[in-house]
Amino acid sequence: MADELAGVTEQIFEPSPARIQAGPPTHYPWLFSFTGEDVLEVTSWNSAAGVRLRISGRMHASPDLVIPFSATHTPASDRSAVTSIVTLPPGELLNAIVWAESGAPQAGQTFVRVAVRRGMGAAFERLGVLIQGPVTASAARAFPGSPVQSPLEGEPYLRVISGTTPGAGGDISETVPTGARWEVISLFFVFATSAVVGDRRINVAPLSGGENYAGTSNFSTVPASTTNSFSFAQNLPSTSDPINSVYQGAMMDRFLLLAGATLRVNVSQRKAGDAFSGISYVVREWIDV
Repeated sequence: MADELAGVTEQIFEPSPARIQAGPPTHYPWLFSFTGEDVLEVTSWNSAAGVRLRISGRMHASPDLVIPFSATHTPASDRSAVTSIVTLPPGELLNAIVWAESGAPQAGQTFVRVAVRRGMGAAFERLGVLIQGPVTASAARAFPGSPVQSPLEGEPYLRVISGTTPGAGGDISETVPTGARWEVISLFFVFATSAVVGDRRINVAPLSGGENYAGTSNFSTVPASTTNSFSFAQNLPSTSDPINSVYQGAMMDRFLLLAGATLRVNVSQRKAGDAFSGISYVVREWIDV
């Protein structure tokens, strides 16, 4: 073996020097470039009082210049759409963020869309959506980062409502407001019967376009000259305790009502002088736009 290695000279192979890439820096592939004709369109739908939104971000105006921007937007409180325009300097949009800087909207009460459009007047073209989803005072939406959501994807607002007391002989009737979608969770009311002899029965029924499309009832009858409390809720068994004037009944699962539909409570075998009072109910409310 030693004879075979005789006369062999040791060699060291060093790596070639790393190549240095020359030329101008690579330009980032911006998603949205603004030329001066393009603006941000901010549209909101909101059901909370006193809300004001803040929209902020940064523009890449030149290789050595980044310009911040900030604007406010005041939504309506009746779920109707409100739109405002934010003008931006020419350049590339680095990022944007929107949140509720005033007011205390809960999850599901304030929904916002920030879009890119060309043109500020009535004739315009919407070119892209940057931000779309619910916001609160502490939960912002951002571009890039936040997913674009529909209002029905987010967590709905849990709303407790004091109902309208009808006159004697009238039905309970509660209508879903424009721009809302309800899931009825529970319903409570007091029903007082007059001295007119005869048993009554309580029925809960949703109406859409004036037509009943479902219904539920407490199967126990209610006697004359009594004051009774009623509770209806999803998956609640139908039962009664006439001695203590307490009744309860089940509502269907996913008791959904669209805008304009009505939650109705009526009475079978109603007598003169029967009356409802103390009406309250809980709904999960989505902004439906």
